[in-house]
Amino acid sequence: MKKIFRIVIIVMSMFIVGGLGGIVFDYVIFTKVVTHPAWSQNEIIKAIDNRISVVRTVEKIIVADNESIADIASRAASTVVYIESVKFDGTRVGGNGVVVSSDGVIATTADIVSTKDEMVYVKLADGTVHDVKTIFPDSYSGIVFLRIDAENLATISFANSDNARSGKKLIVIARSRFDDDAQFALGGLFGRDYSKSIAQPKSDFLQGVLIFDFSQDILSKSIGSPAVDFQGNMVGLIAKDKSQNATENEKFYAIASNDISDAFELFLQRQNGLLQKDVFLGINYDIIDVVDAHIADREITSGAIVSVVQTYAARNKFAQSLAARSGLQSGDIIVMVNNEKIDNKNNLSRLMYKHKNDDRIVLNILRAGKSISIDVEKDANL
Repeated sequence: MKKIFRIVIIVMSMFIVGGLGGIVFDYVIFTKVVTHPAWSQNEIIKAIDNRISVVRTVEKIIVADNESIADIASRAASTVVYIESVKFDGTRVGGNGVVVSSDGVIATTADIVSTKDEMVYVKLADGTVHDVKTIFPDSYSGIVFLRIDAENLATISFANSDNARSGKKLIVIARSRFDDDAQFALGGLFGRDYSKSIAQPKSDFLQGVLIFDFSQDILSKSIGSPAVDFQGNMVGLIAKDKSQNATENEKFYAIASNDISDAFELFLQRQNGLLQKDVFLGINYDIIDVVDAHIADREITSGAIVSVVQTYAARNKFAQSLAARSGLQSGDIIVMVNNEKIDNKNNLSRLMYKHKNDDRIVLNILRAGKSISIDVEKDANL
């Protein structure tokens, strides 16, 4: 018996010493060898070093991803809800939303809920179902806020979407009607599309959205769902492209968290009666960028060209718009709003959205090569 015990001790000692020796060799001796001029260019040493480096890197990535995904799924999933709206004709639309205020305010998209819905129901993460008491649509952003009778709800945290870069890893979290467990998928941020508007063609509505690198099947099942980063903060909310000319790979986009946050702040101000009405010019426009400027041989490289389709209905609609009442004409190039230059990021819709009904708004435009300033009417949308 003592002999067997002695053998076990010897074997264990060999493993421990061997393991420690491997660590010392790997991190001390081998590190010095691969950096020594006499050995660093040796093909065998270089091959071993590359293999070890790759294995270390892959192990770190796999461990970090698995731990983060599991952690985020349990931490952020409690804020994601299932929403079902019942239309007046009896049809139903299901989707997702996210809790943005602990007193029962939920953000979703106009794809799921509209003010024309007869009834809207929310299923929380704990499985309880609530009637929606009030619907507050924000037409500019395409976000719809719902209010239910609930207190002390877990709320989503907002990431700064302006800091999100292409390739950033994200997780979409969704809920279904029939399953109490959250579903999630790993993907990433492909980039931003400042040429895309939530309403086609480009107009007064939000222009500039996020494009996610998830499968079309995942996105189609995740309308209204948040995509969160590895800290559990929402980067964007998935919405459906409403334009008829959207291709199969362009049917979905995401409303950025910063735009959702801005809409929520305005929602709170409206609740307290502190905000004037939004100013909508009522125009469609085309974007000027450096490529367009080069092709058309224009001196300016950014701006918005007022576009009016030459049909009776389109001309009549434009004639009744705030833009026409203020003196804008088809073909005018709007260059600045209150001396803020229009570009891809600070496009016309975003600059106009900063201002309210009682603000003075001056548009700097080019008309037939001449610079003109136009004051937008102060009785906008009254």
